[in-house]
Amino acid sequence: EAELNHLYRRQLDWAVTPISGTEFSVVFPDSVSHGYATRSDQITLALNKLVVDISEPILDPKAVAVLDTAWILIASLPDIARSERVIRQM
Repeated sequence: EAELNHLYRRQLDWAVTPISGTEFSVVFPDSVSHGYATRSDQITLALNKLVVDISEPILDPKAVAVLDTAWILIASLPDIARSERVIRQM
């Protein structure tokens, strides 16, 4: 967040979320700042001299940021729907 605030010269909440050890998800506050960052393949962040790749995710980052396992109880299914294939399709 400090690098992005320095780059854009304004204090914003970038909603930076770590995805893996070297990958982060960032929510840009508007289309102008998003376009500025994704115009080049790589940019150098000045504070720590980091060279980073910025790319758009294929999936919605909010939808896949945290996936938890959940159990769902399904009751009163007709016999024809009591197969794993049918339940997975639901």
